[in-house]
Amino acid sequence: MTPDYRGPLYRAFDLFPLPAGDPAYVDCVDVRGDRDVVQELADVIDFVEPGKFTCQLYTGARGCGKSTELLRLEKRLTDSGYTVVYLEADRGDIEIEDTEHTDILLACARSIISQLKDLADPKPLLTWLQKRLASLKDLALTEISVDPQVDMEFQIPAFVKLMANFKAVPEVREDVRRQVEIQIPSFLDTLNGFIKEAARKLPADNRGIVLIVDNLDRIVPIRDAEGRSNYEQIFLDRRNLMKGLNCHVIYTIPISMLYARYCPNLAEDYGQPVVTPMIVVKDRQGQPFRAGIERLKAMVVSRLVRAKVPLGLEELFENPNSLDLLCQQCGGYVRNLMQLMQAALKASPKLPLSEAAVARAISELRTIYRNSIYGKEWQKLAEVAISKSIGQDDEEQNYRDLMFRRCVLEYRQVKPDGSLETWYDVHPIFEGIEQFQAAKAELELNARRQTDSNPQQSYIMIDGGGGTVNFAMQQSSLDQKSPLLS
Repeated sequence: MTPDYRGPLYRAFDLFPLPAGDPAYVDCVDVRGDRDVVQELADVIDFVEPGKFTCQLYTGARGCGKSTELLRLEKRLTDSGYTVVYLEADRGDIEIEDTEHTDILLACARSIISQLKDLADPKPLLTWLQKRLASLKDLALTEISVDPQVDMEFQIPAFVKLMANFKAVPEVREDVRRQVEIQIPSFLDTLNGFIKEAARKLPADNRGIVLIVDNLDRIVPIRDAEGRSNYEQIFLDRRNLMKGLNCHVIYTIPISMLYARYCPNLAEDYGQPVVTPMIVVKDRQGQPFRAGIERLKAMVVSRLVRAKVPLGLEELFENPNSLDLLCQQCGGYVRNLMQLMQAALKASPKLPLSEAAVARAISELRTIYRNSIYGKEWQKLAEVAISKSIGQDDEEQNYRDLMFRRCVLEYRQVKPDGSLETWYDVHPIFEGIEQFQAAKAELELNARRQTDSNPQQSYIMIDGGGGTVNFAMQQSSLDQKSPLLS
């Protein structure tokens, strides 16, 4: 009886960060704009004058591989002589559906103390918390006590317990925020005192402390009455606090922050954010980009090896072209490729995966994306698909929301002259959805009419119902009719 390898294969396509040095890692630098994010982030830290600290922002769509790159960065920095504190924000102390700057700073403090407690005395910081959070005792949840006769190693768990309650109980969150916020400068001073003491006790050849705060891009955006998001309040309004730690810091942020009017302020305050874009599977002109497709196929092969199943691609797919189709339909988005593989495995009663199972997987993902789009957003998607750019109008927030939901993807390629070209496109899964096809056909028809009335006009103005977008369109592209216009 032939073994059924679908279970091990399904688990192999779970999306999880790969540890540094994992053989399943596939280098995609040359199909992501030829920029090594690990090199970029490390260089800024290496190049800064000794005694000064950097605070960098790192972004990319959720599931594009940021955590894997940060784990590689952690190893590189450690091998280069740094002491790295790594914090997965959403798996520790932060409630992602209700996050403020105070929450992040407390989570950083807890991780720094826990990981550096052998280098410095946490008593001053615990004493600070004890004095200001006495009301938590009244909530019968926890109490931080500092006993000079008791080893600090046994008192830190009280802080850990506090942070667990902080995440789980909204009343505790509000109480802690209120009391910490009142004297947050002294909180930072006390925390920085701990960091400085730890740094002094590091070996003479140690190059300093680096704090990596991962998964902050998973924080749910919340808007106030004026339309400003909690991300703006955290990273702009409270930038002096977020940049106030006496060590190197790297924060992850959602990619949608790069496409707002305040983006220049981010670059001014933190330096240019480092981005992991999508893997290019088709170029700006819409032609398949074989290098990117082959890199995604290599990821699938690496997962076969990781699963330790004696199968090659020829035994995995009934039709050898099926994997190419999945790579193109995922849009170079690694998370979607893994999801498509798992969906195809579920839809197939046996191996090899049939064309019907692959088609089912694609249709299921298409349904998920279709259900996420409402009203004028179909026109916004059509505008991006034609212009390959993000519009700037009074409904700018629409584009940011589409980026946050991975409906619009960012790509980068190096041009022949060495400059970097960035463009945007709709997730390829939308190409099979009637509402998108109709919206795109309408815009193309309007563009054709404008061109017919003014053949010399090289820039077309399109009103898709949600604002006007200017973009260049070659006559040859207008001659290629949408199927709905044929």
